[in-house]
Amino acid sequence: MNLVVHSRDYPILDVTVQHTQPVRLRFQGDSFDELPPLVTILHPDGTAHRGPFPPGGVFNAGPHSKHGGPFVCMRGSRDYHTHHLEDAWSNYRGQDGMGIVGILMQLASVWRKGT
Repeated sequence: MNLVVHSRDYPILDVTVQHTQPVRLRFQGDSFDELPPLVTILHPDGTAHRGPFPPGGVFNAGPHSKHGGPFVCMRGSRDYHTHHLEDAWSNYRGQDGMGIVGILMQLASVWRKGT
């Protein structure tokens, strides 16, 4: 998997997933792992990505109920756990693959399969 790292200065991990249709994912890890990371979906140039997104709903065009706009709707993302209150982050925190890099790899896989 080809990734371009733009920043890895705490609390930010900012990465472009290279693909025929690349996507940039900015992880804000303030309070990690008390809270899951906030993931912002961007174009490779850093501008807001409004779609189209791969099918399946993980990359959701929104609007998100708390902040509006597109969001990542997958366990392990802050937007998922603020929307799906019945599925608490504490159910996943500390599990293999649920660190920030593991979540990045899951999202990159979903993006690459869907585009």
